Amino acid sequence: MGILQNENAIPVTGATGFYSYHIEQSVMLNSASSSNLSLASGNTSGNNDYWTLSWWWQSSPISTDQTILGAGSGTGNSDNYLELRLRTNSDNTIRSSSTVANVFTTTAMYRDPSGWTHGCWNNNNGTSTLYVNGTQVASGSLDGGSGGAINSKNMTIGKYTLGSSQYFNGYLAEMIMISHSSSSAVLTPTSFTETKNGVLIPKDVSTLSNKDFYLKFESASDLGNDSSGNNRDWVANNMGTDHQSKSSPTFTTD
Repeated sequence: MGILQNENAIPVTGATGFYSYHIEQSVMLNSASSSNLSLASGNTSGNNDYWTLSWWWQSSPISTDQTILGAGSGTGNSDNYLELRLRTNSDNTIRSSSTVANVFTTTAMYRDPSGWTHGCWNNNNGTSTLYVNGTQVASGSLDGGSGGAINSKNMTIGKYTLGSSQYFNGYLAEMIMISHSSSSAVLTPTSFTETKNGVLIPKDVSTLSNKDFYLKFESASDLGNDSSGNNRDWVANNMGTDHQSKSSPTFTTD
């Protein structure tokens, strides 16, 4: 599978002493095998007012919309849902959308095949903000329905929540959701990354509190294992041990 990243992607040249914290592996998803991860609503936290999602990604050429994370009950398009996806057509942007309208669409394009990219997406009581590689690139308001989807309804990684489409093609690493009790606790990329010699690199997130789920993809035989301590283990669908990869934001096998 060919890999395509974005114009601000982070180059990686191997695991060296340059990194104070190492991400050891990633998960590979692809539409050919309909691979994805899912979490049932009964195993979510219920906190949908204040949350922050952090992850690293490396995507293939974007020929169709590719879902990174979505949530909804799965009962149809009238259902309240919220999705974050890489969008195709002529722009290859990142879009968040709900049943009512787009929450935001980035103006930046993500098409450069050179490295890993960090994303940080948060919700501050209805205000949704997206950061890419440490820079805010989009913001919008969640409607009352879609704002209640993340952390409350069925959730998917790598697939459209309401159907079998918009599969993610590429690699995801260190995906972590943090919940908060108030707006003052909503996090930004500096909680997950730092800059060293002009390069954005990952930070150790083990000391962060209020983890909803933490997917390290460290077990090839249990790719949906949750390391947060909450036992919110995701179901790995159409995925075998070969879907674990040793390529990561701090190491590449290429």
